[in-house]
Amino acid sequence: ALARAGREEEALRLGHGVLDADTDPRQHPLVMATLAWILARLPGRGADALVWVERCRKLPGPEPELLAEVEAKLHFAAGALPQAVRAARQVADREPPEADVEGLDRWLTLRALWARSLQRSGSRERAIGVLEPLPRLLGQDRPPRAALAGLLGSLLMDVGRLAEAVVAMEFAGSAEDLA
Repeated sequence: ALARAGREEEALRLGHGVLDADTDPRQHPLVMATLAWILARLPGRGADALVWVERCRKLPGPEPELLAEVEAKLHFAAGALPQAVRAARQVADREPPEADVEGLDRWLTLRALWARSLQRSGSRERAIGVLEPLPRLLGQDRPPRAALAGLLGSLLMDVGRLAEAVVAMEFAGSAEDLA
């Protein structure tokens, strides 16, 4: 909650305090995963975040979806596109968790990051292939779905599929209106 409110440094101090107070900080994998997520949001702290991601992977219990999201975003920001694709696919290659809103948002975000990584590496058609098969109603009222539809529209426009691009962009606009 502190990090989402823009108080990242305070959240980091609190997380480190929890880990420092315990004789075995490995008992708090979610705290470690959260530290990685917070660090990933701060400029220049990506390497620190990846250290926490790697520590968490060695422990039972941390949310693999959260770790995959942190890792994918860090690699994408660093321009390590194959690693970003690999990390995003850990979650986005599975069936979407439609009953879990937070899980669905993360899935949609990672699916878009996968496509953006392919786009940035020059593979527009492959990026379109990641996005086009998604059911139209999947997450239709969620902001990440609107962003994903907008990305698809942009990609379709780039490859000259203008009529389909317009449909995707209109869907993105209507999804944003619902959110």
